[in-house]
Amino acid sequence: LLKERNRFSKGLFPWIGFKTKYFEYKNIKRAFGKSKWGGRGQLFLYALDGIISCSVLPLVAVPIFMAIVFIIISFVIFYKWVCGDHVDGWTLIMCLMLFSNTVIFFVLGQYISKIYIEVKQRPIYVIKQEV
Repeated sequence: LLKERNRFSKGLFPWIGFKTKYFEYKNIKRAFGKSKWGGRGQLFLYALDGIISCSVLPLVAVPIFMAIVFIIISFVIFYKWVCGDHVDGWTLIMCLMLFSNTVIFFVLGQYISKIYIEVKQRPIYVIKQEV
């Protein structure tokens, strides 16, 4: 059904449409041995893997962050110019480069996100079979 090799099951189950049930349990300490789970660093990498595997958020977030930086820098440059401070030529060039790179990253991010979704080859629909 799903041909992708790098599967993130916690993201696939809701995508397929499995119902989720929660139940309480008592956490019992290990009798022997030590957990191989490395703590917050490993949990962060696991969360990052989930974000990258199940969404195109990074491809959308980077251009948005760049646009915010561009807007802030532009307002600072404009404010300095209105106040009569000397604005060097390289500042304007860097601002224009940031704007053009933001547009390029936005377009490329959208294009690559479409490719990423298509490469997964997920089915268009899943038929629920009653037993």
